Parts: sequence; C-alpha cells; structure tokens
Amino acid sequence: MITIKLENMHFHAHHGFFDEEQKIGNEFIVTVSIDLDLDTPQLSDDLKDTLNYQAIYDATKEQMQIKSRLIENVAQRILNAIKALHPKITKTEVLLAKINPPLGGHVEQVEVRLCE
Repeated sequence: MITIKLENMHFHAHHGFFDEEQKIGNEFIVTVSIDLDLDTPQLSDDLKDTLNYQAIYDATKEQMQIKSRLIENVAQRILNAIKALHPKITKTEVLLAKINPPLGGHVEQVEVRLCE
C-alpha cells in the first residue's frame, strides 16, 4: 500500500454562491491524499509502476478552472477525476478550502473534506 499526498495546492478560482465570487474569484487551497494498492514502484524505481504526481495536479487544476456555486461540487469533481487516473486507487480524500470567505466577519477559511 502506498499513500501519495499533494498538500496545499494553491489556486485562484471562481467558485461561490454570490455573483461577485463568480466574477472576481477567490483563493483556494486543495490537498489530495490517495491510497494505492501497489507494491512495485518502491522496488522498480519506474514511474510507470505508480501514479504520476503531475497527473494528480493536472486533474485538480482542470476541475478548479470550472466555475461552481458550491465547493462541495468542486471537491466531488476533483475526487472523481482523480479516481479515474489509476485502477489501483483504493481511497481518495480531497480537502478543499476557500480562503477568507465572504461571511460578514473574519473567517480565515471554510473547508470541505470528501473521502471515497
């Protein structure tokens, strides 16, 4: 079993319920953790025997570029896109945080976490 984690990927994106958020955008941080049922990459030292980190980043970035009203929707799309990358994925977790959400007071971030 191998766990791959891409931690604190930063994106500027246009997610949010309010029209202003859809136009101006906001800062988001995404962390993805993936468990794979693999036992060869640590012995083979060959990229083809594992899940390329670049593919994980690219799948996340692609989903972050699609506007959504709810970050729950974005997180689910990221999770689905990553699960489709490799047949040996046994667990995927996505943590998506919106920095300084417009809630009428100081809130550092709001986040959603999805696991499958």
